[in-house]
Amino acid sequence: MAYVNKQFKDLIFWDKNPRIASVNAKQEEIKTAIANLNPKKLLALCRSIIEHQRLIEAPLIDSSNIVYDGNRRLTALALLNDVSFAPHSIKKAIEKLVSDNQELIKEISSKIECRQETDLNLINLIVDERHATDDDGLKQITWGPLERLRRKDPNAVILKLIEFASNNRLILPEDGFSTFERIINTKEISNKLLPLWEKKDENPTNLLKILTYIYTNIKNGNFDTRKLGKAKQVKDAVLPTITEIIDKANNTETKGSGIEPAPVIIPLTTPARITSSNSGEEIPTTRSSSKPSKAGVRKSTERKHLILKNSCLPDISHLHKINDIVNELRRLNIQEFPIAGAILFRTLLELSTDHYLNCHNEADSSLKLKQKLQKAINIIQKNNKYPEDGKTLETLKNDIRNENEDVSITKLNTFVHADMLPNTQTVILQYINMEKLIAFMLSDIK
Repeated sequence: MAYVNKQFKDLIFWDKNPRIASVNAKQEEIKTAIANLNPKKLLALCRSIIEHQRLIEAPLIDSSNIVYDGNRRLTALALLNDVSFAPHSIKKAIEKLVSDNQELIKEISSKIECRQETDLNLINLIVDERHATDDDGLKQITWGPLERLRRKDPNAVILKLIEFASNNRLILPEDGFSTFERIINTKEISNKLLPLWEKKDENPTNLLKILTYIYTNIKNGNFDTRKLGKAKQVKDAVLPTITEIIDKANNTETKGSGIEPAPVIIPLTTPARITSSNSGEEIPTTRSSSKPSKAGVRKSTERKHLILKNSCLPDISHLHKINDIVNELRRLNIQEFPIAGAILFRTLLELSTDHYLNCHNEADSSLKLKQKLQKAINIIQKNNKYPEDGKTLETLKNDIRNENEDVSITKLNTFVHADMLPNTQTVILQYINMEKLIAFMLSDIK
């Protein structure tokens, strides 16, 4: 082991980093890394570098200056060296940090203490040990299931499927990997997919249809590991439609050939329809029409307005400001004006939560929205008045705490502040999962 000093410009991102997973030029790698990091944690890391006047814990490098551990710290330092990379939500804070500490940043960047090892096996051992636990987000963050698989088996078929889907403009939701992995690893489904994977170069259409179907249902929350449970349930929920897609394709191929087409297996649930952006063809999504929606239960998001006329929201004409926002969201076409919809939804959520906490004499202006929501749910649970079962409410609270995309406040803040169009489907899905909670907070106390 040796400790050496390196300049920032000489350090290289690890192109097989499970979290960044980028093989682009350094500038693009920085953008990719920032896009995959929580802005607040990134800002905290930048502040920590300034406070300690160095990178916390020496980055681990090899003889070629590749950073095997410390890519997040390297990203934060890159942000301090070029504010243009900063996400909109933290840009002003980063600009102030840089303005107040320009000379210090130059000094830190010109002399970075690094731990240098030449034995790749030892490097891998150190990296795995460091990422087995979370160091408050300032040194390391525990790898998630997708990152662990990238680290353990970078050539796994499931990773190649994700890459294939990504190359065809299909994006797996951030928190959807565990569900996708369970589906793909189910024996019966795997047996259907592998032949299509092997023939993807000849005919990618059927594989793309199936991946679109799976991705869409994961995104809409119809396939969820917490609901599907055992492999048999996954098979029963997913396999019929995959079989249907393949059989329809086979029917098309055998028309006019004299071969009797195979019977089509129709899913037991009523299929909704969405349109694939690639082919313009309708892809089935599973939607059950037999049960009412609950807080925390995901469902299809095909709608023009965030708040529907038959929503469960109570009469709040006495709450003039909140009522005006609700009426605007009933009129606003979320598909045409996603930014306005996201901003109004976030405002409605915060005002409703503030109203509820204020009515219970628990208002605290120092709390972030995420903390306010958790506090409100704790009060509801304590009073035991919520019309849904406690498990559903607890699931909603856990999803908020764990930044599940379906209710992620960080994601909603990104939609409001980032220099990009919000994901309309995600905004609608977030509202659907929050609607009953909002309704209860507005109706519990007049």
